[in-house]
Amino acid sequence: MYKLFTLTVVAALAVALVASPVLAATHTFKLFRDGKINGTTLEPGKYKLELSDSEAKIYQGKTLVTTAPVEIKQNGGNTRASVLQDADGNIIEVRTKKQIVVFVR
Repeated sequence: MYKLFTLTVVAALAVALVASPVLAATHTFKLFRDGKINGTTLEPGKYKLELSDSEAKIYQGKTLVTTAPVEIKQNGGNTRASVLQDADGNIIEVRTKKQIVVFVR
């Protein structure tokens, strides 16, 4: 009985480790004008933001556009998704329904 329990726990941990990249937080956002992240220009369109710990990967379709260091904060009840840019077009943060993703410079 003890061996079966141990085997089950080990198998569950193995599955969790293999699945962890799949479980990374992903969000989508849309740009209505050019934006920049880490010097990379993002043209208007739809993007996918994949978060893992302190790094974000930005995809357009299946193509990786850029990666950037980020700080992730909880969104305190703001239910609207938005993108905050400075006057030069640099993307400062992306707000999702649950998180605020701040791009670290």
